[in-house]
Amino acid sequence: MHGGTDIQGGNHLLIGDTAALPALMRKLDGLPAGARAIAVIKAEYDERPQVGTGADLSVHWADEYRGLNDVVRGLFLPQDQLNAWVACEATEARLICTQLVEDHGVDPSRLYTLIW
Repeated sequence: MHGGTDIQGGNHLLIGDTAALPALMRKLDGLPAGARAIAVIKAEYDERPQVGTGADLSVHWADEYRGLNDVVRGLFLPQDQLNAWVACEATEARLICTQLVEDHGVDPSRLYTLIW
């Protein structure tokens, strides 16, 4: 489940841990004004950056007690052209990608992952 394309049209779901934060912020900055986006970011409360973009953005936070996968599980995701970008540790990324495809119906060709 490692889609190779980074599709720009449609709705956007960006998921990342602390290591992915610089790339995630660049992706948010690159979204066109009015684009619809959901960001799920793992960062402790005192390490959370200001997140702003011209996009219609909702931000959900994960931390050491509530991981990225737990937050994603509770999301209501748009079903129309959802582009998912997942950047985190490999084990957690696999869980998230499986959940996105099997439980949320994300098209695997619109799923892009960066793992370490």
